[in-house]
Amino acid sequence: MNALLWSIVKQAICFRKSAFLVSLPLLLFMSGCGRSVDLSTIRNFAILSNQAADQFPKIIADFHDSCVRAAQFSSTIEDRIADERDCDKLFDREFETKLNTLHDVLVSYLQLLAKLATGETTNFDPQLNDLTFAVNSGLTQGRITATPEQIKAANGILKFLFRAGTERYQQKKLKVAIQATNHDLKIVIEALKIFVNSDYARLLRTEEDVINLYYSKKLAQAKNDPALGLAIDREWREAKTALRIRKDATQSYTEILSQIAQAHDQLAQLYAEGEALDSPVVLQILSRYARTLVPLLEDVRKAF
Repeated sequence: MNALLWSIVKQAICFRKSAFLVSLPLLLFMSGCGRSVDLSTIRNFAILSNQAADQFPKIIADFHDSCVRAAQFSSTIEDRIADERDCDKLFDREFETKLNTLHDVLVSYLQLLAKLATGETTNFDPQLNDLTFAVNSGLTQGRITATPEQIKAANGILKFLFRAGTERYQQKKLKVAIQATNHDLKIVIEALKIFVNSDYARLLRTEEDVINLYYSKKLAQAKNDPALGLAIDREWREAKTALRIRKDATQSYTEILSQIAQAHDQLAQLYAEGEALDSPVVLQILSRYARTLVPLLEDVRKAF
């Protein structure tokens, strides 16, 4: 990998001071608010929730994998080995751990909402102490850090989780939960959107540039061998197809984040205006966003 392309790869790890995951318990919890809600709806949303939550760690892992895939096209074996070592250093355990810190904060929040929706009483989770330490220690120092605004947002969600656990919140607190965390949730989701749609997307573009450079040279060298040229062209198209699927998934995942943030914000506004937990308006919003999210999730699953 030449120096210019490698510098682009390094830029792609610019953390954007972001993290979090996508999960749909936000929608799950809303489908459990009223006594008349069909339990099959809750079950369906639980399935969607699990599928969505599974994708974020895979995107994190593909930072390293994309870097390694690009390194495979280095001009010499020595360069390839050196580039792969650099990939291991850039996208190491610290990288994944710090991303998963805010991911876990949001998972805990969305799990709380799911519990409230199904009528459970919340309990204090001792792991919140570890999460609080990880946010305020791990994300404020080192080569991967979060912005003060994002740290504040994560702490805002954690403080709410502490309060909900110690005061043993019940279903009637759903409105409180949504309104209290809405501002912080938007900040964290927006940060993750930048991380996925900018940093990860930039890394995929770097991989694409390396692939195109490699195969264009190989094709030029095979200009006097039609059979070899066809084989090279077929390999090239296959590599581009696989990369395009991941790029499309990046767009779909970003849209999933946008849809969740929009749904949460709409519900927060409705509840601030006095809307009932299971009002027809709320259920309409739930249904509309669910229909949008299903095909987006399928796009992401194809890639990862």
